[in-house]
Amino acid sequence: MQRCLSGFFSLIFLIVSMFIYVSDTISENEPYTQWVLPEGAKARLGKGGINDITCSQDGTLLAVASQIGIWIYNVQTSEELSLLTGHTGAVDRVAFSPDGRTLASGGNDNTVRLWDVDTQTEIGTLEGHAGGPDSIFFSPDGRTLASRDNDNTLRLWDVDTQTQIHTLEGYTGSLESVSFSPDGTTLATGGQDDIVRLWDVETQTEIGTLEGHTYAVLSVAFSLDGKTIASGSVDRKVRLWDVDTQTQIAILEGHTGAVNSVAFGPDGKNIVSASNDGTVRLWDVARQTEVDILRSNLSPILRVSFSPDGKTFAYSSSLIRILNVNTQENIQYVKVTTNNLIVGTGIDLWDILWVVDALVDAQKENIETIYDEHTWNFLGGHSVQSVSFSPDGKTIAANGGNYIRFLRMWDVATMTEIGSSELGIENVSFSPDGKTILSRCGQQVICLRDAATYTEIRRLEIPNHWVSIAVFSPDGHTLAILSHGYHSPYNGSPNVRLWDVDTDTEIGILWGHIGQVQSGSFSPDGRTLATAGSVDGTVRLWDVDMLTEIAILRGHTGWVNSVVFSPDEKIIVSGSNDRTLRLWDVDTQTEIGKLEGHTAAVNSVSFNPDGKTIASGGKDNTVRLWDVATQTGMGILEGHTGSVNSVSFSPDGQTLASGSNDGTVLLWKLPQLTIETNNNTPDVNMDGVVNIQDLVIVANAFEAAEPDLNGDGFVNILDLIIVAQNFD
Repeated sequence: MQRCLSGFFSLIFLIVSMFIYVSDTISENEPYTQWVLPEGAKARLGKGGINDITCSQDGTLLAVASQIGIWIYNVQTSEELSLLTGHTGAVDRVAFSPDGRTLASGGNDNTVRLWDVDTQTEIGTLEGHAGGPDSIFFSPDGRTLASRDNDNTLRLWDVDTQTQIHTLEGYTGSLESVSFSPDGTTLATGGQDDIVRLWDVETQTEIGTLEGHTYAVLSVAFSLDGKTIASGSVDRKVRLWDVDTQTQIAILEGHTGAVNSVAFGPDGKNIVSASNDGTVRLWDVARQTEVDILRSNLSPILRVSFSPDGKTFAYSSSLIRILNVNTQENIQYVKVTTNNLIVGTGIDLWDILWVVDALVDAQKENIETIYDEHTWNFLGGHSVQSVSFSPDGKTIAANGGNYIRFLRMWDVATMTEIGSSELGIENVSFSPDGKTILSRCGQQVICLRDAATYTEIRRLEIPNHWVSIAVFSPDGHTLAILSHGYHSPYNGSPNVRLWDVDTDTEIGILWGHIGQVQSGSFSPDGRTLATAGSVDGTVRLWDVDMLTEIAILRGHTGWVNSVVFSPDEKIIVSGSNDRTLRLWDVDTQTEIGKLEGHTAAVNSVSFNPDGKTIASGGKDNTVRLWDVATQTGMGILEGHTGSVNSVSFSPDGQTLASGSNDGTVLLWKLPQLTIETNNNTPDVNMDGVVNIQDLVIVANAFEAAEPDLNGDGFVNILDLIIVAQNFD
């Protein structure tokens, strides 16, 4: 018997040792959903909203500045290589050094950071900016980094020593444009003081002022030989300057609007300019005359550039187009530079324009795929507005975006995306059986889609009503459709409509709120509907059968953004712009508690299915947990870099999902719940299966108090045996 036990323990030890090694190996190759998670989180869905993107000069690497860090990709494979974190907030700008060995980033934490591309580690933090750097770029030799922010200064940094060389000051307005000479020795700047200034990079001194423009200088550019500067201004003129003599060579006139961008052709013989008048004009430098109007557009043209071979040019207005210089015909280009380069998003992919153009089609498609993974719709929006688990807990759905909502769904077990679609409504709503999910097919049309395949089942026509938020009743036969007050037949007054899903007919309209209706929740028995108001700051209760108002709950001093019933129907919780959560007794219709702690508006509230815990998400970027019985805070979950717009518990109450303006959904494991359960089950990590991962957790917790499976006061080999004997 002793020999058998000894052999069994040896086997257990061997298994544990083997899988501890395997566990370390897996951690080195873990999926990106597990990378650099905040404390308490177990997965991240989505990669964070994209703010900037750039390619290495050889086109092999892509760097994406996101709300949560910097992602590095292999352009050849579109594979994620690393997530660089160090900035304490969103990363706004990124730039590769000319040799591709160093990456610079600027963040809203007011720092510029340098990263070693090979080791993917931070090698320096450059501090001094008063605001987040809105532009960063290397000199042609890579030895100097220039960065600017809205404090009207341009800072120069020595890349090797990681020290600030100089701060270029003297502007009486904002600095609009910066350009290094091709040899990197001179810097030209243009700003709202109407002057083009020249700076010696080595001595960090101003060496000239080129005066002549009568309004702000929006763009400056050196010719490739460095002898000439072109400048464009709000005064509608393009001016040419001799660098050596610092004198004006010519004034190029013809534009009828502000000149936003100028660029030399690679041979230096031509200049292109883009203007608010909607034209791109081609100029002959030697003759100082207009050669042609290359493009006429209805919208202002913000930027223009020649390709390296001079045969094509690109311009951006509402989106970027590439045209042949001679024929002016549109040239088909990678989708990411047509559908996704919307100037209004603030995302500037111009730095990768001609690098990408030299890539093969497969690599262009990879860049498009990478871009799409960071955005929630083709307009570039990235905020997550709503997140929800399916009733069986196997799927997570989230939507977001700007003007057009975009729905994405993930498999909870594998954390992989399983579907997406445009035209979602503002909230995610599953039917109670989990088979159907709602989306918007038009301004006045709701689509019922199969939740598994996302194919359309049928449509509900909602006349004269802008469909924004809709929730199912517990039996799935009724929808509460909340109005924002648009396209209403009653002068835009807000309302709540009840709709019969089976017959596609209106049951009735609930009137009372002043201002848009923000949120709605059916009681578990489906007989009562609670709604949250904006301008009136109230929670209202409605009798669903009688279509009458039961009560008005007053107490919040700001917009009420979210409302939900407790599982036992006895309590309602609401969250408001007044930074509080309030608890209401359903029977007496009175306030029974006020939960304070958020430092900004409370956007979303959710009851745990056990009814004991409330989660809230706020504009202070935090998720907070509250004990219902004691009405006290239980903890703060921090990790989002943007406003938390939605929180939702899984059906088993073990996981909390939060969606944020940072473009991600974080999944949080709730330790206070799992500790209570761990004493009773060998499924230590509560993933629904007893396997080697539970064994490793127990082995690593020897002599600790938890997870004590057999209740003898500490974790030991006997707990290990319990796990091994219950392997699935």
